[in-house]
Amino acid sequence: MEIAFKIDSLDDFDRISQVFRGSVPIQWNPVDKKIFKYCVAILQEIEVTECHRIVYGSEFCHQLLPTTKQVKGMIQRCQEMKMEFTLVTPRVNLDGMNRLKKLLNDLKEERIEIEINDVGVLYYINQHDFPNWSLVLGRTFDQTFHDGRLSYEETKAYYGISKISCIEELPFCSRPYQNFLIEQKIGLCAIDYPNLERETGSGFGVYFPYAYMTTGGKCKMRCLGQKMENKFSIDESACTMQCKSYVELMDKREIDISDANREFKEKGYTLKRSNLYRKGNTVFYVIPWLRNEKKNIRKNIEGFDRIIIQMKLML
Repeated sequence: MEIAFKIDSLDDFDRISQVFRGSVPIQWNPVDKKIFKYCVAILQEIEVTECHRIVYGSEFCHQLLPTTKQVKGMIQRCQEMKMEFTLVTPRVNLDGMNRLKKLLNDLKEERIEIEINDVGVLYYINQHDFPNWSLVLGRTFDQTFHDGRLSYEETKAYYGISKISCIEELPFCSRPYQNFLIEQKIGLCAIDYPNLERETGSGFGVYFPYAYMTTGGKCKMRCLGQKMENKFSIDESACTMQCKSYVELMDKREIDISDANREFKEKGYTLKRSNLYRKGNTVFYVIPWLRNEKKNIRKNIEGFDRIIIQMKLML
């Protein structure tokens, strides 16, 4: 099992050793501290003491595309620390695609891995000569059901016994998708951990300890710090990347639909609370079973080729 860390700055290299030591960064906000503690628990449970790979870049927003200088700085640090390097690329519009093409061509001679989240980017890479790269299909391609407001038991209750079999298998495991992966020279599929327990087999990397629930082209945080006349501008130059500084905590109330909830059957419903986290254009949640200390972490992650640890909430 390969252990990878997703980071968003060179400073995060120093945080990796803190995760293994269990030393929580004092200056971080409460959300990031909470996520950091989950990471410590995961690594202690699986008894891992070293990082094999660095994952860098955003899969959700092309505004966060790094510069060539930033990426090469990351590659150089990885080489110094004898780690492998993965560049994550986002879904892009036309402007983002043009900037990404330049970045990819600047990295043509580097021996790295590229994680792709856009079909157009995938075809562009395979239509051009980038012989030094290996390719990973990013987690935005994973369309399996996962919702941080539902537990494993509630997911089963929601779908019912007859429909569970339709969603237990990852789409990537189907024969047509397997043929597509071979045709496009994909070596690994990155996914978020789904609500349902399932057999994954090899060929998968999984993100921990949080997953994304929804993402889109509209960013609520673009208006932060803007003058009133610019708050609803569609001009991309209006983005000042406020998402790097802010996290929105959404304290949600939902109906508890678990089969074990007697009141749900007898009185109609009861309410429960759950937390979701918005950062930029994406909503995240901590993987439900991780919040239950009685769950066996090692059992839940066996079978994955790669574990991608996210030390803090990031796009």
